[in-house]
Amino acid sequence: MSDVLEQMLAPDALSIHFQPIFEIGGTSTELWGFEALARGPKGTHFESAQILFDYVRLKREEARVDRRCIAEAIARASTFPDVPRVSLNVHASTLERDRGFATFLGSAAIAAAFDPASIVVEIVEQTQYYDATRFASALAELRSLGVQIAIDDFGLGNGNFRTILDVQPEFLKVDRYFVNHCARDANRQSLLRSVVQVARDFGSIVIAEGVEDADDLMTLSSLGVQLAQGFLLGRPQYEPEFSSNYAAPCRQTPACRRGSPDRNGQFASGPSANSGE
Repeated sequence: MSDVLEQMLAPDALSIHFQPIFEIGGTSTELWGFEALARGPKGTHFESAQILFDYVRLKREEARVDRRCIAEAIARASTFPDVPRVSLNVHASTLERDRGFATFLGSAAIAAAFDPASIVVEIVEQTQYYDATRFASALAELRSLGVQIAIDDFGLGNGNFRTILDVQPEFLKVDRYFVNHCARDANRQSLLRSVVQVARDFGSIVIAEGVEDADDLMTLSSLGVQLAQGFLLGRPQYEPEFSSNYAAPCRQTPACRRGSPDRNGQFASGPSANSGE
């Protein structure tokens, strides 16, 4: 293993931040859970999750890094008060190649006294898995623990309809590309409506990623999307706050729909940079 990877896997080198996910289908917005997001060593290029995991995939060390991130995320989440759920990102290649992964995750949950039924494994991958039998076996092992499965970045790369058939996920996470500006884009609304219908047919729940605009949030809710996350609702934090800081924006008044004013009292009309969601 390279010196860079050794540094990444050193104690305290990787940090886990938690971004809230909210229920948006009802009259109020309730905290549903958190997504655990890994960051590389602070002050290095690898602090960026994109750079970190591009390098990890290049070195084919997904399983080792996934294990490290998951153990840290579960241990941290177990210390939070009343965490309803935590979503953990796992490469499809990890599920395919790491035959002891489900046992490892179960042991990590037991060690932290964290209920596996409160864990959602989000499958992320930029290349298609090849051993479909082994992949399916890994999913069955996870589900036997009570773990639920999500497909991340649905609509991009390998988050496609074949994956839905293979995985039969409990959750579909729609990529921010389809979410941003959906309130003003009939084509995006049509695609989102279709995804919601497919999810219903499979008994899955749709999670919208990268929500930055209150009008988009209202549109998503009206289309039947049930869960959402994004900078509008809460940024990733090392120490998440269980307070009104995560209160949903109001949906009725024009001022709230425009978001929060800047230092000059003006409302921003465009999306903010939202890297790392």
